[in-house]
Amino acid sequence: MLLLKGELGSGKSTLARALLRELGVAGPVPSPTYTLVEPYEVRGRPVYHVDLYRISGETELPYLGWSELRQGLVLVEWPERVPGVAQGADLAIELGFDGSGRRVSVRALSDRAATLSSGSAPLWVR
Repeated sequence: MLLLKGELGSGKSTLARALLRELGVAGPVPSPTYTLVEPYEVRGRPVYHVDLYRISGETELPYLGWSELRQGLVLVEWPERVPGVAQGADLAIELGFDGSGRRVSVRALSDRAATLSSGSAPLWVR
């Protein structure tokens, strides 16, 4: 699971869209702001782009099919809206404004993510 943090307009959806394109998603890649979950299939594996901005807490996660989403790669915008979500995450990317540009902070949250720099397999491959 990849957590995308940052203030409104900092580029979370843009980064998620770029990641999905890089993974091979060729069709439309809408923001999940209103749908909350946008599902994709990449190389036969599920990938989910989730926006938790309108979620008020963990009790709403089952309505999103949260346990089923965990079977694939999950890109989560606004994870701070549901603090318990971070427990199962592999990587956190925080975006912020820096003058007319952006600042990016990347933090490994799991052993799997910590080994990415050594050339290990992508996070969605188990």
